[in-house]
Amino acid sequence: MPDDTVTLALEGDVALSKFATAVAHLDALMGSLTETVADGSDVEWIIERLDSGSAVVTVRPEGSDTAAALQVTEAYLEVGRSLQAGEEPPFPPQVRRQSSQLVALISDRISAIRFETSEAEAIVRQEPVALLTREPVQESSAAFGAIEGVVQTLSNRRGLRFTLFDSVFDKAVSCYLETGQEGIMRDAWGRRAVVEGSVTRDPENARPLSIRRISHVELVTDYPPGSYRLARGILPLKTGDPKPEDAIRRVRDAE
Repeated sequence: MPDDTVTLALEGDVALSKFATAVAHLDALMGSLTETVADGSDVEWIIERLDSGSAVVTVRPEGSDTAAALQVTEAYLEVGRSLQAGEEPPFPPQVRRQSSQLVALISDRISAIRFETSEAEAIVRQEPVALLTREPVQESSAAFGAIEGVVQTLSNRRGLRFTLFDSVFDKAVSCYLETGQEGIMRDAWGRRAVVEGSVTRDPENARPLSIRRISHVELVTDYPPGSYRLARGILPLKTGDPKPEDAIRRVRDAE
């Protein structure tokens, strides 16, 4: 089944009240988009996951009209891309109103809002303004790479995906698997892993946002704290060689 979920992420120090407001506007936006591009369908949007440690919410459609749900997902991404480009979304006033209220949450505490689907993401850093006055938009780009982190929130509903909390930024990274890749995540929940694939990064700080077209997942062994004390020297000391502590002291004191 195609992944027709949508994700909204708020970057920065997000107050609970602001996140609650964002979720309310997301609910209204998804309802408006459903009425606009999937008129008459029985699609209802349900919370799929909330990622702890990040202001990230993912919702999925429920209903018998799968094609309509995919249309709404595509429209959601189009809204994000329009806002990222500093333009109004090409949809009716109710959609534009809800999307502008979402973007209005950007402040000195909330640095950006990310609209994400399984296909791509759009990052909005400021409210849309006139094209002649706005700054050039830095778009996120994808390249093959590997990210290490802890695997969380495995899901095989409405697509195969999981959340990886990367080791550098300790932020949620959305990872999208292809059909038939279920086996590579066996016994991976809660484990540290290196995920290889097409990594999309935030152009502002190079933080990984998502990984698609995953080619390999390698589980990493976690060693207990203090295990470095069991390490042994590789080469034996020869007669006359200084002791390790003496050599370190000489380097420290620049002798």
